[in-house]
Amino acid sequence: MTIEAASQAICDQPDDDEARLNYADLIESSDSDHAAFIRLEVELVRCRRLDLPFDSHKGQAAGSLLRRNEQRWSRDLARFLPRSQELDGSIFSSGLFFDRGFPAQISIHPHVFLEYADLLFRLAPIRHVRFCEPYDQETLLPGPVPTRPDGSLEPIPLEQILAMPQLSRLDSFGFDMHPHDHGVLPKDTWAQIARCPHLTRCLALDAGRQNLIFDWDLETLAAGSLTGKMLRIASGHVTSTINNLGECQVFDVDSEHGEHTRTIFQERGRELEDKQGYIPWLHPSHCKQELTDLAYFVEQGVLPKYPPGTRPMKEWYEFDIEVHRYQPNREW
Repeated sequence: MTIEAASQAICDQPDDDEARLNYADLIESSDSDHAAFIRLEVELVRCRRLDLPFDSHKGQAAGSLLRRNEQRWSRDLARFLPRSQELDGSIFSSGLFFDRGFPAQISIHPHVFLEYADLLFRLAPIRHVRFCEPYDQETLLPGPVPTRPDGSLEPIPLEQILAMPQLSRLDSFGFDMHPHDHGVLPKDTWAQIARCPHLTRCLALDAGRQNLIFDWDLETLAAGSLTGKMLRIASGHVTSTINNLGECQVFDVDSEHGEHTRTIFQERGRELEDKQGYIPWLHPSHCKQELTDLAYFVEQGVLPKYPPGTRPMKEWYEFDIEVHRYQPNREW
């Protein structure tokens, strides 16, 4: 097999570790750094998924290899992605993350994705896409900023994007935007997403940074035939599950524990599950795996913890009192 054919095999079957290791063997003489990085990353992920010990020195070695070579290994893909500038003047692709040796997650302007999606999936085994705010002034855009005749920003072409069959290749997608960027998202964004027929593989939705999604939007997503079955719906810079309706932590004070937070399950979420059955993303404690590992655990039958639609069980809503300490316990 040629290197080109091996590379395409990875893009066609992103979940196949053997294809990645085969590629590493083929490039050993021409790019030993990348070959070593692929093998280290595949081993790291395997150990993480199987809960096996992993040599921390190997993890540090993989990180060092990536820092030295990331721009070179993502050169073809990076020309389609937003670029940010470091204080030292160096340019890097923002929102680009590697998994098992290759780019797996990108942040991209929606208009660029709409035009070049097929090519992007041929360049890298992409499983996660975030649509970034078009048009952050700190981003070095490859062309003119899309604007309306009145000079305002052109909204995201969400309807066209949700009609793309390429979305069926994604394990997750979402938005990477600030609260003030509501104008580039349609008012019925979440209703459109709930109706999208192409999210057949999608396990997680990143609703963007704070204040972009509300309780009634979550109820709309919960009612979606595909979005209601997702494992995570997140909001913010991290992939924590939105908990406006389900599990959440509340501040409390008592004589036994002092000042602390404890976990509860909100009544509105219970009412929703009484009607619809189990909604996985309302229960973050049921899904603590890494984002890039979700598809693996679904394939292994580990996730979701209960089949979506399962009638509510009392155990879903009971939590141990051993809680996250807010302040050290003190005498009253």
